[in-house]
Amino acid sequence: MFNNIKLKTVSWLFAVLIATLCGVLALTNVYLNRNITLIDTTWQHYQTDRSEKARLESSLRAAIGYGGMIHNFKNYVLRHDHHYREEVHTDIGAVRAILKQFSALTSSTAEEVALEDIRNVVAQYDEQLHMAAAMIDNERTTGEIDRAVRINDQPALRGMQTLGQVLKTNDMADALLSKGRIVADIRAAIGYGGFIHYYKNYLLRSEAELLNQARRHLQMALQSIERYRQQPTNRAEEVALQDITAMLTEYSGQLQHISKLFIEDVDVDEIDRRVKIDDKPALRGLQALDREISLQVERSSSRVSEALLVVTRTLSVGTWGVIISMLLVALFAFWLMQARVIGPLLRLTRSMTQLAKNDLDIEIALHYRDNELGEMAQAVRVFKRNMVERKQAEDELEAANQEMNAQLENIHRLREKSEDQTTKALALAEGLAAARETAEQAVARAEKDEQQVSAILNSVRDAIITSSAEGIIETFNPGAEDIFGYKAHEVIGKSVSLLMPEEMRETHAGYMNRFAEGYATRDVNTTVEQTAQRRNGETFAAEITLSSMRMGKALKVMAVMRDITERKRAEEEIKRMAMSDPLTGLANRNRFNSRLMESIALANRYKQDMVLMLIDLDRFKPVNDTYGHPVGDALLQQVAQIMLDCFREVDTVARLGGDEFAVILNGEEITEELQVPAQRLIEQISQPQVIEGHTINIGASIGISCYPSCSTDIEELQRQADEALYQAKNGGRNTFKLYCETSSPAVSTES
Repeated sequence: MFNNIKLKTVSWLFAVLIATLCGVLALTNVYLNRNITLIDTTWQHYQTDRSEKARLESSLRAAIGYGGMIHNFKNYVLRHDHHYREEVHTDIGAVRAILKQFSALTSSTAEEVALEDIRNVVAQYDEQLHMAAAMIDNERTTGEIDRAVRINDQPALRGMQTLGQVLKTNDMADALLSKGRIVADIRAAIGYGGFIHYYKNYLLRSEAELLNQARRHLQMALQSIERYRQQPTNRAEEVALQDITAMLTEYSGQLQHISKLFIEDVDVDEIDRRVKIDDKPALRGLQALDREISLQVERSSSRVSEALLVVTRTLSVGTWGVIISMLLVALFAFWLMQARVIGPLLRLTRSMTQLAKNDLDIEIALHYRDNELGEMAQAVRVFKRNMVERKQAEDELEAANQEMNAQLENIHRLREKSEDQTTKALALAEGLAAARETAEQAVARAEKDEQQVSAILNSVRDAIITSSAEGIIETFNPGAEDIFGYKAHEVIGKSVSLLMPEEMRETHAGYMNRFAEGYATRDVNTTVEQTAQRRNGETFAAEITLSSMRMGKALKVMAVMRDITERKRAEEEIKRMAMSDPLTGLANRNRFNSRLMESIALANRYKQDMVLMLIDLDRFKPVNDTYGHPVGDALLQQVAQIMLDCFREVDTVARLGGDEFAVILNGEEITEELQVPAQRLIEQISQPQVIEGHTINIGASIGISCYPSCSTDIEELQRQADEALYQAKNGGRNTFKLYCETSSPAVSTES
């Protein structure tokens, strides 16, 4: 299934798998956040409503305010009913018990002062209650009793306000106004220091300021009731709020009636009888609100428990799901890399190693795959085929050379034999005829052998050239004519330096002089690669095997030459493919690593600076997603050309993968000028790029580190550049940052 998978597809596959896992994590996080938000909100309500101080404050306002101590005390003064006196005694006991509980919880000086003020005022009411009882028994008027038992409520009112403000601060009331807090506000607006308190005082004293205060607190009470209605409410709460509102409305109507009765100079006792209102429905309403709030708090507690259970289960399932998914992805990635990338690469590496050892029997596998590994295998097969052809040609040449040497040796023996026969014929006149005949036969055989040797030389495709010890060409076979473009008659008798480039001729003349003088040279009897020159002036790579021989007393040199241009081109192509990025033609990561080490060595040798830039394109991924990968590839090629134009030829520009690039710069004081090419590159890439009719806007972020000022360790240098690139990305992109240890992790110059 994955035999033909491409390396680029592998990277995209990993990216998709990781993105899927991230998506699952994000959805789980959203779900958990919703439950956590519910828990947080419910818990804050729960804390606000169930706060012990908040409960005691509400109880204190109920015991001291409307329906409590002050309410009953005022009714006792107005109506002289000893039933209210007993109620006041009971309420004072309740107030003192609540204050004692509050003192046990008090943690601030302000709260302690507030509780002390309230306690003092309650004690005064307890004392004045006895005085009021005595005056009632003596049948004193209501006005006389009120003036006699009048108490300054301001310390207690300030204390109640202080307790309320502290609780609001602790409960974050500005951010979260709970029902319990609103009920406390309703009791404060109605009870002690509130509407009913000022209503009763106005009835007793008929002061206009008391009337205004009563109306103001009436509005505060109605506003608090309206805020409660804005919360989610049930039927029981609505009925309770209606009872309280009806009571307030009835009291509000009686205020106007009281003012008219004062004008008519009606007695206070008579006015109280006429405007008397039943407070029981409103008091039941306040109790109902307290009861409903308690029930709702219990339900909130249940919701918190359920939400916590859901979060706990989801976290457990999500955690195990992520662990298992990551494990599966890791196993799949390990298998895919081992089976489809690393394994085939190792097989190709072993094949190339055996080829380097001249083991031509090895079979090159994987050439059938339609991916980068298949292309590499095809290139190695071509290299092997060239090596096989070269080996065959060398074997043929060696065989021809041996046969030619044998023929030449035979010719030499025949000629010596012919000369011996001729000498004998001259010495022996009587054997002249026989000797002449023998000589003629030997010459005929020699000519025949020479024709055979010529036929062999003419059939060989390689160039075979013989010359004298002085370098004068004596033979030039058809293979040499094909390779060099000369005819034999054009070069025979001329110097062999005619067949080499101008710059090599002087050196070659020195070799020939030493050879003629009897000194051996390093190139004789060895195979070397050399540059040769054709008739048209074109130079080419040639493989030359030189051998020397003596023909009679003369020293001869024979050169067997082969045009290896195609082989060199194939080798260069393999080398280029191994060290270049196939898409952009820039150096790949292997070439980058090699050049980085070379640049550091060069900087150390010449005491120069070296700068490393890591470049990442901004907004490149949407290009592939919007226009497709062909447009993205064309954009990468255009960006690669921009980079080549922005930097010097001596600088190394490499593509590390995807939209990641790197640049290596060497030179004296290069760190002082690096801002110029970096800024120029950002400006050029930021220009709108037109690809296949699409206008595309991208940018570039650059991280820079310097050798040796930032670090002398190659891995640390790359880490610093990567850190600077990360800072550039986080700093708004389309900029470059220079890593500098002396000030901060990265120093930037915004573009």
